[in-house]
Amino acid sequence: MTLISGRSNQEFSVGGEADSTYEYFLKEHILLGAAKEQYKNLYLASVDAAEKFLFYRPLVEGDPDILFSGRYVTTYNDDGTMANGWLVGEMQHLVLPSCAFKG
Repeated sequence: MTLISGRSNQEFSVGGEADSTYEYFLKEHILLGAAKEQYKNLYLASVDAAEKFLFYRPLVEGDPDILFSGRYVTTYNDDGTMANGWLVGEMQHLVLPSCAFKG
């Protein structure tokens, strides 16, 4: 990844209005009667990335089978390559329905 405008770090999440983008991939697929795979594929790719980098199991009494979506923070080297990344376990207001297309 290339460093953008001299920023030394970036943050990613599905909360704070970003959730609508991913939500509409699924809605568009359904509204088009599944005529195009493009929106399904966009949704699945975004859910896969969210599962890999954003979802976490909270420390809740009884250890129920639930996931929250957090925030992923990345830092960059001077040459623009990614140096480090970590999940911030800060609950966001939406969790994508990751089981929508999974069998």
